[in-house]
Amino acid sequence: MRLKVNRGSVLVLLPAIISVVVTCIVRHGNPGIDDAFISYRFASNVAHGFGFVWNPGEAPVYGFSTALWVWILSLLGALGMDIPTAGRLLDDLSRAAAAGLLSSVGASWGRPWGGFAAALAYGASPTLILTGVGMETNLFVALMLAAVYLSAKDRPVGYGFAGSLCGIVRPEGFVLLLGLLAADAVRHRRIPLRALAAALLPALAWLIWAYATFGYVVPLSGRAKMAYVKAKPTISGKFGLQGLLSGILPMRAWAGQALLALVALGVWGAVKSRRRDIAAVVGVWALVDYAFYLCLGFPNFSHYYLAMIVAVLLLSAVGVASLTRRSALLAGLVICWLAGILYVHWTGNWQARRDVGLGVARDYRSTGEWIALHSQQDASVAAMEVGYIGYYSQRRVIDCLGLVSPEIEKAIRPGSNWIQWVLEAYQPDYIFAPEQSTIVRLAADRWKRVHVFVDVRGFRQGVYERKRP
Repeated sequence: MRLKVNRGSVLVLLPAIISVVVTCIVRHGNPGIDDAFISYRFASNVAHGFGFVWNPGEAPVYGFSTALWVWILSLLGALGMDIPTAGRLLDDLSRAAAAGLLSSVGASWGRPWGGFAAALAYGASPTLILTGVGMETNLFVALMLAAVYLSAKDRPVGYGFAGSLCGIVRPEGFVLLLGLLAADAVRHRRIPLRALAAALLPALAWLIWAYATFGYVVPLSGRAKMAYVKAKPTISGKFGLQGLLSGILPMRAWAGQALLALVALGVWGAVKSRRRDIAAVVGVWALVDYAFYLCLGFPNFSHYYLAMIVAVLLLSAVGVASLTRRSALLAGLVICWLAGILYVHWTGNWQARRDVGLGVARDYRSTGEWIALHSQQDASVAAMEVGYIGYYSQRRVIDCLGLVSPEIEKAIRPGSNWIQWVLEAYQPDYIFAPEQSTIVRLAADRWKRVHVFVDVRGFRQGVYERKRP
């Protein structure tokens, strides 16, 4: 009896399996970046019955921009799962699903080997695996690709629902959904009512929940980031082309020229694709998303780039697969593209990045646990990075950047000394910050250092206790 192997299934399952294996190796022991633990603290508070609050006993605050992610983690926490473990597991499974969906999208566009190559590049890249560990980013990518695939397969209910969920994970997903709806309307010359209905159901539920819970629908975290950028216009490390290049072609002097080549291949791939309308939507969405973050001046965080990087990889791989119809030459071109992408990723500085992530996670967690052990239950802690400290200290945490503190977000204005205002208004019992930071300088007379360590990046970090009269 001959065993029949479905080629399409292999092209989908193999990248997903490789993604799981390589992710487990590269991310081993990494609990996640600091921002991930902001969502974990919110989810933990919901799971324990405190509601969508940052500090138990205070008013609900929309201090996260990824509602669906927090909902899922809250449910898993209520079912008894450790929330950081649940977050990492969901993140890893989302990566595997996204890898398989990349291959499926390529096949739906008539370029299965291009999609397969993009899926392998995404699933096996250590640089991309270390991007946004423990965050919602890979779930966003998976839902984005699901919406694109279902749109290409003319399944309006499916892509409308998936696109709406994608927007609830991260707001820019709604922009992609609008593009897919427009492409559907042009293709069929009618309003896609079924897709609209499927999209409106979860979107309206999210809007009603947000307004009923917080009294507003725009996340506080996004408003605070924009306020901080306006207050600190000279901040270094802003979102830009260099961050995008480091994600696609890390640490290469010729990355700019190579990116132009990849974009050119992407344009060619969109033109030659069987579903050029959908491919064009993906390409335009990536440009709009890039321009959005660039114009708002957001920080240069690698997880902001991931979905754009996936779009570039997918379109360029489809472009390579569209260069010829000769099987042997096609295989050679796809292999060369994949080998080139993986070579620059595996020979980059990903080990150093992994070690920094592990070291920061270890140091910040131990500091949060130190505060929990050496402070009173009702003590308050002010910090610039509040994820690990908030989750593991289990104390009232004051976010000096206003991401989870509405009053502080309102105080962050150009020319204002809001850090001084935070110290005067909140009188925190403890401060956690680098020794050379503004808040430590301002607090020098009234807070004393009680704990200090040098983190893996070489920064001296300290915990400062307010002096008693």
